[in-house]
Amino acid sequence: MKAIDNSSLQRGLTSVVPADNFLAAVNYTVVPGTPKVTFTDASTFNTGDSLKAINVYVADRNGMKKTAQILAGGGSVDVNIAGFDLNVLSLEATVVSVKGSKATIGTQTLFPGITAGALGFADYQPNENTDKG
Repeated sequence: MKAIDNSSLQRGLTSVVPADNFLAAVNYTVVPGTPKVTFTDASTFNTGDSLKAINVYVADRNGMKKTAQILAGGGSVDVNIAGFDLNVLSLEATVVSVKGSKATIGTQTLFPGITAGALGFADYQPNENTDKG
């Protein structure tokens, strides 16, 4: 008997990339003096599929938050972080393909040490059109 059934919360979480060629990848650069975060798409998609959108999200530990969107493969977007607490930022991106593949990736960045990198910790969500299982 399970004490708590959390199966409805799991949304198809996986720690590995799906068996297809979809790989969500977004790089970031933080420019504290500007201040801005630049997100750049580096995702790869299955043959015949492409980027629909990347929704990016930046938040600090004091409740400041901003969102933006990348709509072109290989594209980038700047998010103004003026007024944010730069000691700890949460960065997140949800990559969505035209055919419905989806993954959310993110990181928590501690400043001033880390100013660039790749978002990680992927939550690949099954594509109802192609994934079986």
